[in-house]
Amino acid sequence: MAAPAPAAQLNPFTTDGCSMYPDGGWRECCVAHDMDYWCANAQTTRREADRAFMTCVTSHSNAFNGRLTYLGVRVLGHDALPFPWRWGYGYPWLETP
Repeated sequence: MAAPAPAAQLNPFTTDGCSMYPDGGWRECCVAHDMDYWCANAQTTRREADRAFMTCVTSHSNAFNGRLTYLGVRVLGHDALPFPWRWGYGYPWLETP
């Protein structure tokens, strides 16, 4: 039996708060969402992370901001895009687990 492949090495965690959106009073929501995106947490799907983000922003602001930020991350956060905020950005591009 072959030994398991070594785990991919993650790049250091980075965050810029709410990326291309004002931080408002919900910066901690953005940082938690960045953490989920950075490691592409195996226990959380991208959709679950995005919904949790929307819920957090809504609770700190309003439903409009929650929905707007949700739509933004759903469109721009796909792991096939070379953006520094994509799902799994802690891994080299195109090597998201």
